[in-house]
Amino acid sequence: CGTQGHSAKYCPEFHIVKGPSMPPPVSQMRNQQPWHPQQQSNTWQPRANAAMMSDSSTWLVDTGASHHMTSDLSNLALHNPYSGGDDVILGNGSGLQISHTGSLSIPSYTRPFFLNNVLCVPSLEKNLISVFQLCSTNGVAVTFTPTYFQVRDLQTGTLRLEGKPKDG
Repeated sequence: CGTQGHSAKYCPEFHIVKGPSMPPPVSQMRNQQPWHPQQQSNTWQPRANAAMMSDSSTWLVDTGASHHMTSDLSNLALHNPYSGGDDVILGNGSGLQISHTGSLSIPSYTRPFFLNNVLCVPSLEKNLISVFQLCSTNGVAVTFTPTYFQVRDLQTGTLRLEGKPKDG
């Protein structure tokens, strides 16, 4: 939405409408193209696509991110300092330091999505929702088309969230 000072949960542009007939304007979530590494490393590192514009309320739905990530500690409902030595490795090979880990919830049509083990990376310029983590911890599937994305419950097929890409 471009407005600072609130999290996605309290974003005035993020309207939840009951039922799938009128999707909310989900301007803070955008499809990000996946990054495909040219060479594999034997060591595991958190990974993220480079996010190039600063806005703490914008969330990208990212197929290339290994973890949910935010640069703004206030986006996390619960958090603890991170004591590990890992960095988040970007597509260009550079690393960004992790300061905290935590959790948050994001509203949907039926019930909130819970995002656990969210990494706080102060140098990151966009907040990232890892598609893999979202699906594996919330029992959902994410479908992308050229004009929208949908998040559906795996057990019931119920539409839980829908959005349109903004600026590709």
